[in-house]
Amino acid sequence: YPMEYESLKPEKNWAWGTAYFNLESQNKSTDYEDVIIESLREMNRIANDKNQALIFKGDFSSVYKNYKLLFGLKNMGAVFSVLYRGNPIDTCICGIRDCFDQFSTHGYPVFASNGSKADLCFKRRSTEKVKTKTVLTEASKCGALMLGEQKVIRGFFEPIVEPAKSASYEDLFEFE
Repeated sequence: YPMEYESLKPEKNWAWGTAYFNLESQNKSTDYEDVIIESLREMNRIANDKNQALIFKGDFSSVYKNYKLLFGLKNMGAVFSVLYRGNPIDTCICGIRDCFDQFSTHGYPVFASNGSKADLCFKRRSTEKVKTKTVLTEASKCGALMLGEQKVIRGFFEPIVEPAKSASYEDLFEFE
């Protein structure tokens, strides 16, 4: 079932307005988590009516500290899978090129053509003709940071995704 990539963000969630109105008209909570859960319930209903499955990607930071959302999804019967990058340096390089704050002390992006500092950040993903690379200034610290985060992610989600197991992107696509 087609869905906006970032449907956990109200401004990108096409069912947000309907969900908010439905909750408000029933004098129910219109907290972020309640509206998100209601909007996903509506999306799932529409998908089921079309004999389709609702699949969406939620990044770790969207659900890790948000138990109400996580268990709301679980109570809806959501099935979870966890996919992570197994190579921590790849994660660092990508984070630096996207200009994510947590990576700013570990390096900086540069234009591949001339080595000058790049400021495309996340826009680089939609700019096909311009290529960027990364200058790593603290590769070992960044790698250790990502290894630690991997352990937290896998440890946090393992009980939720059972009986499935979390998998690294590299393991999943190893056949290529």
